[in-house]
Amino acid sequence: MKFVLSSLVLALTALAQDPTPQPGDVMADAAAEALRSRLRALTDAHPERQRMRMQLDGKLRTQPHVAWGPDFRPGGDAYGRGSSALYRGAWEEAIQRFEEASKKGPKADGALYWKAWAQHKAGRKDAALATLTRLRAEHPQSRWSNDAEALAVEVRQSSGEPVSPETLQNEEIKLYAINGLVNSEPERALPMLQKIVAGPGSPKLRQRALFVLAQIPSPQARETLVQLAQGQNANPDMQYYAVRYLGQSRDKETPTVLARIYASSGDAAIKRQILSAYSRHKARERLLEVAMNEKDASLREAAAHELAGLGDAQGLIELARKESNPAVKKEIVRALSGMKSKEASDYLLELLSR
Repeated sequence: MKFVLSSLVLALTALAQDPTPQPGDVMADAAAEALRSRLRALTDAHPERQRMRMQLDGKLRTQPHVAWGPDFRPGGDAYGRGSSALYRGAWEEAIQRFEEASKKGPKADGALYWKAWAQHKAGRKDAALATLTRLRAEHPQSRWSNDAEALAVEVRQSSGEPVSPETLQNEEIKLYAINGLVNSEPERALPMLQKIVAGPGSPKLRQRALFVLAQIPSPQARETLVQLAQGQNANPDMQYYAVRYLGQSRDKETPTVLARIYASSGDAAIKRQILSAYSRHKARERLLEVAMNEKDASLREAAAHELAGLGDAQGLIELARKESNPAVKKEIVRALSGMKSKEASDYLLELLSR
């Protein structure tokens, strides 16, 4: 996803600098390919999806010199003319052209999809849903099937119609539908997310579900997240992400909860996540405790690194005086040497005078 977005930014920047790209222009082709890939990724349940779609829609309408459409390639047939109309925001013309293209040809199924998309943009929700139904009926094996199902969910949700995720078959689209429920019906979304997190789905899908669950501002959602972070009914990978998302919580009790998890865990990766969370919460005393008493030298060093990030020169000096591991002490002194504080300078002078 980062590659696509990076390509998009580079390509659009180049287009903005050159207002009259030629048909064979390399950067125009790159931008076209990046835009096409991003706008067709309708099954992506990433939280940024809708925002990026809105931004891309705006970018399309600010580049009037290139006749790009759904596949972002100039063309003189009905599909190409529909593409151009879609790009220009001429929804009714696009609907007409894609209807023509849907009659025959290898792009008939894609034409139906983009006709529905244009109908959706034009506010014709019922017509868009009818077109998507036609796509599924006339092209049951189409590669646009997942895109069509995702668009149907988007159309229904945008018109205020509740979408029941239980009726969806594709798991990623189901998660997208559940994500739409979080703001409107979080109490209904929560058990569905809990089921996905605990279920046999792919690691990627379960991680996304856990991320969405962590955004629900309810005691029940937090309790579920805490239980997973504690390792209850969670494999090590899910526990790791649960700790990460819990650490991002602004709840003032979070450092206390994480301290209990730290004490009971034998997983160094999870402990490192907790140290990072301590730093985000500015939990100096928690970090100092780990840096002073942790048996694992690498974790003591990690805690010292987080203290340095907080600018805690006094705490680092305390650690340096106590630390017996030469490698860890060296890292502490290195961190102190980069601080602009009287305490750090005095301690460094003290070391030099020995």
